[in-house]
Amino acid sequence: MKKTALVMICFAVAALAGCGNFEWFPSSSGGGGTTPVPPPPGQVITDLQADTVTTFNPYSVTFGTITSSTTTTSISVSGDISSMYAVNGGAPTNIAGTVKTNDVVTVQNTSSNYGTNQTISTLLNVGGASAYYNSTTGSLIFLTIKSVPLGTNYPSTVVTVPATLPGSFVFPATITLDATKTTASGSTIWVNGAQASPGVTINPGQTLQLKHTTASTSATTAMTAVTLTPTSGTAYSVTFKTVTQ
Repeated sequence: MKKTALVMICFAVAALAGCGNFEWFPSSSGGGGTTPVPPPPGQVITDLQADTVTTFNPYSVTFGTITSSTTTTSISVSGDISSMYAVNGGAPTNIAGTVKTNDVVTVQNTSSNYGTNQTISTLLNVGGASAYYNSTTGSLIFLTIKSVPLGTNYPSTVVTVPATLPGSFVFPATITLDATKTTASGSTIWVNGAQASPGVTINPGQTLQLKHTTASTSATTAMTAVTLTPTSGTAYSVTFKTVTQ
Protein backbone atom coordinates (compact mmCIF):
# COMPACT_ATOMS: atom_id res chain seq x y z
CA MET A 1 0.00 0.00 0.00
CA LYS A 2 2.76 2.39 0.92
CA LYS A 3 4.60 1.45 -2.27
CA THR A 4 1.49 2.19 -4.39
CA ALA A 5 1.02 5.59 -2.73
CA LEU A 6 4.66 6.48 -3.39
CA VAL A 7 4.33 5.60 -7.09
CA MET A 8 1.20 7.77 -7.41
CA ILE A 9 2.97 10.72 -5.80
CA CYS A 10 5.86 10.33 -8.26
CA PHE A 11 3.45 10.36 -11.20
CA ALA A 12 1.77 13.48 -9.82
CA VAL A 13 5.13 15.25 -9.44
CA ALA A 14 6.12 14.33 -13.00
CA ALA A 15 2.81 15.62 -14.36
CA LEU A 16 3.11 18.95 -12.55
CA ALA A 17 6.72 19.35 -13.67
CA GLY A 18 5.56 19.16 -17.27
CA CYS A 19 3.10 22.03 -16.90
CA GLY A 20 4.38 25.17 -18.58
CA ASN A 21 3.00 27.56 -15.96
CA PHE A 22 4.32 25.70 -12.97
CA GLU A 23 7.76 26.60 -11.63
CA TRP A 24 9.25 24.54 -8.79
CA PHE A 25 12.21 26.84 -8.15
CA PRO A 26 11.36 30.37 -9.33
CA SER A 27 14.30 32.74 -9.89
CA SER A 28 14.76 35.38 -7.21
CA SER A 29 16.76 37.76 -9.42
CA GLY A 30 14.85 37.85 -12.69
CA GLY A 31 17.96 36.66 -14.54
CA GLY A 32 19.53 37.89 -17.77
CA GLY A 33 16.39 37.12 -19.78
CA THR A 34 14.15 39.65 -18.02
CA THR A 35 12.66 42.09 -20.53
CA PRO A 36 12.27 45.70 -19.33
CA VAL A 37 8.89 47.42 -19.41
CA PRO A 38 8.81 49.92 -21.00
CA PRO A 39 11.67 49.11 -23.41
CA PRO A 40 14.39 51.61 -24.35
CA PRO A 41 12.78 54.51 -26.28
CA GLY A 42 15.59 55.17 -28.77
CA GLN A 43 16.29 58.66 -30.10
CA VAL A 44 17.30 60.56 -33.23
CA ILE A 45 19.43 63.71 -33.00
CA THR A 46 19.92 65.68 -36.21
CA ASP A 47 21.86 68.67 -37.50
CA LEU A 48 25.03 67.78 -35.62
CA GLN A 49 28.58 68.92 -36.17
CA ALA A 50 30.99 66.40 -37.65
CA ASP A 51 33.08 64.10 -35.46
CA THR A 52 31.31 65.11 -32.25
CA VAL A 53 30.42 62.86 -29.31
CA THR A 54 26.63 62.72 -29.13
CA THR A 55 25.00 61.84 -25.80
CA PHE A 56 21.35 60.78 -25.94
CA ASN A 57 18.59 61.17 -23.37
CA PRO A 58 18.98 58.88 -20.33
CA TYR A 59 16.83 55.77 -20.00
CA SER A 60 15.74 54.36 -16.62
CA VAL A 61 15.45 50.56 -16.46
CA THR A 62 12.18 49.20 -15.06
CA PHE A 63 10.50 45.81 -15.23
CA GLY A 64 6.80 46.65 -15.10
CA THR A 65 5.29 44.97 -12.04
CA ILE A 66 8.66 43.60 -10.89
CA THR A 67 10.04 45.97 -8.28
CA SER A 68 12.78 43.91 -6.64
CA SER A 69 16.05 45.82 -6.42
CA THR A 70 17.93 42.60 -7.24
CA THR A 71 16.19 42.02 -10.58
CA THR A 72 18.84 42.18 -13.31
CA THR A 73 19.04 41.83 -17.07
CA SER A 74 21.65 41.97 -19.80
CA ILE A 75 22.77 45.13 -21.63
CA SER A 76 24.89 45.63 -24.74
CA VAL A 77 25.42 47.99 -27.68
CA SER A 78 26.18 47.27 -31.33
CA GLY A 79 26.45 49.18 -34.58
CA ASP A 80 29.06 51.88 -35.15
CA ILE A 81 32.46 51.38 -33.52
CA SER A 82 31.92 54.55 -31.47
CA SER A 83 28.79 53.09 -29.79
CA MET A 84 28.98 53.04 -26.00
CA TYR A 85 26.73 53.10 -22.94
CA ALA A 86 27.16 54.26 -19.36
CA VAL A 87 25.28 53.17 -16.24
CA ASN A 88 24.46 55.64 -13.45
CA GLY A 89 27.00 58.17 -14.70
CA GLY A 90 29.88 55.69 -14.83
CA ALA A 91 32.54 55.41 -17.50
CA PRO A 92 31.17 54.69 -21.00
CA THR A 93 31.86 51.18 -22.29
CA ASN A 94 31.05 48.91 -25.22
CA ILE A 95 31.45 45.71 -23.18
CA ALA A 96 28.26 43.76 -22.49
CA GLY A 97 27.11 43.76 -18.87
CA THR A 98 24.03 43.74 -16.66
CA VAL A 99 21.70 46.37 -15.24
CA LYS A 100 19.11 46.30 -12.50
CA THR A 101 15.88 48.05 -11.60
CA ASN A 102 16.15 51.88 -11.64
CA ASP A 103 19.63 51.93 -13.19
CA VAL A 104 19.97 54.93 -15.53
CA VAL A 105 21.50 54.11 -18.91
CA THR A 106 23.01 56.75 -21.21
CA VAL A 107 23.93 55.92 -24.81
CA GLN A 108 26.53 57.79 -26.87
CA ASN A 109 28.18 57.66 -30.27
CA THR A 110 30.30 59.98 -32.40
CA SER A 111 28.75 61.77 -35.37
CA SER A 112 30.13 61.15 -38.83
CA ASN A 113 33.25 62.84 -40.17
CA TYR A 114 32.40 62.02 -43.80
CA GLY A 115 30.06 64.82 -44.82
CA THR A 116 26.61 66.33 -44.52
CA ASN A 117 23.46 64.42 -43.61
CA GLN A 118 25.39 61.30 -42.57
CA THR A 119 23.85 59.03 -39.90
CA ILE A 120 25.69 57.03 -37.25
CA SER A 121 23.56 54.32 -35.63
CA THR A 122 23.79 52.55 -32.27
CA LEU A 123 21.55 49.64 -31.25
CA LEU A 124 20.96 49.37 -27.50
CA ASN A 125 19.78 45.96 -26.29
CA VAL A 126 18.43 45.57 -22.76
CA GLY A 127 17.21 42.10 -21.83
CA GLY A 128 15.93 41.34 -25.32
CA ALA A 129 14.28 44.73 -25.89
CA SER A 130 16.18 46.99 -28.26
CA ALA A 131 16.08 50.46 -29.81
CA TYR A 132 18.19 52.55 -32.19
CA TYR A 133 19.99 55.76 -31.25
CA ASN A 134 20.96 57.75 -34.36
CA SER A 135 23.10 60.86 -34.76
CA THR A 136 22.97 62.73 -38.09
CA THR A 137 25.19 65.55 -39.31
CA GLY A 138 23.59 68.74 -40.61
CA SER A 139 23.39 70.34 -44.05
CA LEU A 140 25.99 72.98 -43.19
CA ILE A 141 29.01 71.50 -41.43
CA PHE A 142 32.80 71.53 -41.61
CA LEU A 143 34.70 68.30 -41.20
CA THR A 144 37.28 67.81 -38.48
CA ILE A 145 40.64 67.50 -40.25
CA LYS A 146 43.15 65.30 -38.45
CA SER A 147 46.95 64.83 -38.63
CA VAL A 148 47.54 68.40 -39.84
CA PRO A 149 50.97 70.10 -39.65
CA LEU A 150 51.86 72.16 -36.59
CA GLY A 151 51.47 75.95 -36.68
CA THR A 152 50.15 76.16 -40.23
CA ASN A 153 47.43 78.32 -41.78
CA TYR A 154 44.95 75.61 -42.71
CA PRO A 155 41.67 75.75 -44.69
CA SER A 156 38.44 73.92 -44.04
CA THR A 157 36.44 72.19 -46.74
CA VAL A 158 34.35 74.49 -48.93
CA VAL A 159 30.63 74.19 -48.13
CA THR A 160 27.70 75.50 -50.14
CA VAL A 161 25.16 77.25 -47.93
CA PRO A 162 21.90 75.21 -48.05
CA ALA A 163 18.52 76.70 -48.82
CA THR A 164 17.09 75.73 -45.43
CA LEU A 165 18.42 75.54 -41.89
CA PRO A 166 16.65 74.43 -38.68
CA GLY A 167 14.82 76.74 -36.31
CA SER A 168 12.68 78.58 -38.89
CA PHE A 169 15.90 80.16 -40.19
CA VAL A 170 15.26 82.95 -42.73
CA PHE A 171 17.94 84.28 -45.07
CA PRO A 172 19.77 86.58 -45.64
CA ALA A 173 22.00 86.04 -42.62
CA THR A 174 25.10 87.64 -41.18
CA ILE A 175 28.10 85.57 -40.19
CA THR A 176 30.43 86.40 -37.31
CA LEU A 177 33.20 84.71 -35.34
CA ASP A 178 32.15 83.25 -31.99
CA ALA A 179 34.93 84.32 -29.63
CA THR A 180 33.52 82.27 -26.74
CA LYS A 181 34.09 78.97 -28.60
CA THR A 182 37.01 79.78 -30.90
CA THR A 183 40.33 78.44 -29.62
CA ALA A 184 42.42 78.85 -32.79
CA SER A 185 44.43 81.90 -33.73
CA GLY A 186 44.28 83.58 -37.13
CA SER A 187 40.66 82.56 -37.76
CA THR A 188 39.20 83.99 -40.98
CA ILE A 189 35.95 83.72 -42.94
CA TRP A 190 35.87 83.18 -46.71
CA VAL A 191 32.74 83.70 -48.84
CA ASN A 192 32.74 82.72 -52.53
CA GLY A 193 36.51 82.28 -52.39
CA ALA A 194 37.32 85.73 -50.98
CA GLN A 195 38.17 86.67 -47.40
CA ALA A 196 35.25 88.44 -45.77
CA SER A 197 34.97 90.68 -42.74
CA PRO A 198 32.90 89.48 -39.78
CA GLY A 199 29.32 90.62 -40.16
CA VAL A 200 29.19 89.89 -43.89
CA THR A 201 25.82 88.92 -45.35
CA ILE A 202 25.46 85.40 -46.68
CA ASN A 203 22.73 83.67 -48.72
CA PRO A 204 21.92 80.16 -49.92
CA GLY A 205 24.03 78.99 -52.83
CA GLN A 206 27.10 80.94 -51.74
CA THR A 207 30.19 79.02 -50.64
CA LEU A 208 31.59 79.31 -47.14
CA GLN A 209 35.05 78.36 -45.91
CA LEU A 210 36.96 78.89 -42.65
CA LYS A 211 40.70 79.05 -42.07
CA HIS A 212 42.88 79.20 -38.98
CA THR A 213 46.36 78.52 -37.64
CA THR A 214 46.77 74.96 -36.41
CA ALA A 215 48.07 74.27 -32.90
CA SER A 216 51.80 74.42 -32.22
CA THR A 217 51.83 71.18 -30.19
CA SER A 218 51.11 67.62 -31.29
CA ALA A 219 47.70 65.94 -30.90
CA THR A 220 46.05 69.27 -30.10
CA THR A 221 42.69 70.51 -31.40
CA ALA A 222 42.23 74.05 -32.66
CA MET A 223 38.71 75.26 -33.37
CA THR A 224 37.11 78.16 -35.17
CA ALA A 225 33.42 78.73 -34.44
CA VAL A 226 31.11 81.03 -36.37
CA THR A 227 27.49 82.04 -35.92
CA LEU A 228 24.98 82.65 -38.67
CA THR A 229 22.38 85.14 -37.48
CA PRO A 230 19.19 85.05 -39.60
CA THR A 231 16.76 87.79 -40.51
CA SER A 232 14.37 85.84 -38.28
CA GLY A 233 14.49 82.48 -36.57
CA THR A 234 17.15 80.71 -34.51
CA ALA A 235 20.87 81.47 -34.94
CA TYR A 236 22.92 78.61 -36.37
CA SER A 237 26.49 77.72 -35.31
CA VAL A 238 29.19 75.81 -37.15
CA THR A 239 32.70 74.86 -36.14
CA PHE A 240 35.90 73.94 -38.00
CA LYS A 241 38.42 71.78 -36.12
CA THR A 242 41.96 70.66 -36.87
CA VAL A 243 43.98 68.14 -34.88
CA THR A 244 47.76 68.28 -35.20
CA GLN A 245 49.79 65.19 -36.06
